[in-house]
Amino acid sequence: MTEQRWVSPAKLNLCLHINGRYDNGYHALQSVFVPITLCDTIDIRPRDDQRIERLGGLPELPAEDDLALKAARSLSHHMGGHPFGVDLRIDKVIPAGAGLGGGSSNAATVLVALNALWEAGCDHPTLMQLATSLGADVPFFLDASPAWVEGIGEQMTPVTVDDAVFLVVVPAVHISTATVFTHPKLTRNQPLTKMSALSRSGHVSEIVENGVNNCEPVVRELAPEVVQVFEWLEEFGAPRMSGTGSAVFVVLDDVAAAGAALDRLPARWRGWVSQIWSGSRCMAADSG
Repeated sequence: MTEQRWVSPAKLNLCLHINGRYDNGYHALQSVFVPITLCDTIDIRPRDDQRIERLGGLPELPAEDDLALKAARSLSHHMGGHPFGVDLRIDKVIPAGAGLGGGSSNAATVLVALNALWEAGCDHPTLMQLATSLGADVPFFLDASPAWVEGIGEQMTPVTVDDAVFLVVVPAVHISTATVFTHPKLTRNQPLTKMSALSRSGHVSEIVENGVNNCEPVVRELAPEVVQVFEWLEEFGAPRMSGTGSAVFVVLDDVAAAGAALDRLPARWRGWVSQIWSGSRCMAADSG
């Protein structure tokens, strides 16, 4: 039996345009998603029984609400049963409730990993269907490569962007996505645009400059500490909130500049220097 370690990257929304709302309550959006080197890791160990168990992760998150477990059970249901149980040990680094997609990334990573480990044989369209049923952001993380995202998040077009260095700051504030998307002041009629209107060259700074995040005004009203993060980051660049927050980031010239800024981060916040992630999702396999 083999234990595998998988990488589960976070994402940033370089912009988030809310264009409308569907009858089912979901919102129509346009966004540029990029995976970043801020990552969780998931160790998957086969069991001698049929149980699917979570080890680690967020202790305050009930197991029945954990997207990683839901992903494993969804794949098992699709298969008509799994060949053996697994322990999922999740080492959480990506903060929850920050707009960085940590839970969605964990779910997609588990789908990809168990599709291989269980030899489920699901093709990409099938994994996309399973991912979409788990959450709007989960499909992006199946491939975890830069994408122009539309619809509720399930319509993705791969894009090429230049490498970039980010300073990502997360205050001790949990933002409820549902609260933001149901807020009466949320802009829901952002005009439709195209990726080429944001940047023809795929330059990350241009995308941030030419796009908006329609959720920012609502979150700034709900969470004064997010406003403080914006004000602090303005010294280093043009801050942009990721998703529905609370993470806020700036694009910097190089790792040294980002590191120097991080050294000055107020102790009450968490921060990371990050770049665009690429590489193999499966890091290691150990015989057990």
